[in-house]
Amino acid sequence: ETVTALTTDAPLTLTAADVARHRQAGDVVEMEAAAVFAAARRRGVRAGAVLVVSDHYGDDDWYLGDPPTVAAALSTAVSDVVGALRSLDD
Repeated sequence: ETVTALTTDAPLTLTAADVARHRQAGDVVEMEAAAVFAAARRRGVRAGAVLVVSDHYGDDDWYLGDPPTVAAALSTAVSDVVGALRSLDD
């Protein structure tokens, strides 16, 4: 499944309306890729990210993902990225 991710280095600055809008859209919020994109912009290079949702925050509580399910999703994501990178050589 493909979703839109809000990447920010300051998620605590999001307003309640921001969180509600992203939750309603089914989007995810993550913090790590923000640094990758900021560095790429500064260097003038392209960047990309593949994200695997491992846990979520909802109803004012944190829900951790199931480790075997997360591991399987990460394995699939890495295989897909490696396959895509190999196809660039073709």
